[in-house]
Amino acid sequence: MTSLNKKIYTSIAVSIIFSALFFLAVIYPLTKKIVANAEEFAAGKNKFVELQERQENFRKLDRQYNHYEAELNRINSLLINSEKPIEFIKFLENNAQELSLVMDISSIVPQKQDQNLCSFNVYSIVLEGSSNNFCRFLEKMENAPYLIEILNLDIKKDRASLGLKVYSQ
Repeated sequence: MTSLNKKIYTSIAVSIIFSALFFLAVIYPLTKKIVANAEEFAAGKNKFVELQERQENFRKLDRQYNHYEAELNRINSLLINSEKPIEFIKFLENNAQELSLVMDISSIVPQKQDQNLCSFNVYSIVLEGSSNNFCRFLEKMENAPYLIEILNLDIKKDRASLGLKVYSQ
């Protein structure tokens, strides 16, 4: 082997060693950082997309709430206050008085219905007066601005008794 060949082989070996060291010292760490940054960027992008979707869902929910708010308020107005049913009792008294009926009302403790977990109050009402006026009173109960269910009804000549289930908040 000639000295020129030795120099060439030595140069090649030094170049390979230098290239390998350069790769290990500079390129490999940079590549590792680039891959890590790319993964971090992808995760950040996914999080950003997720946040945008959440924001859009909140906007939709807000629009839907505004759309249904009036209906929810109307539904709530159909329910009596179970602790203070004064407006409902006044409604009953006014209708009985308007129809010249003598009314005796008693309340049973507010209850929860097992099937759909709606609260309700049960009232026992005894009316005295004309049987025609009993029918009118029942019509007013049907058209009442409350959610009412007639549980039982017993009409005799001048007397009627009924049980009402009134849904409450």
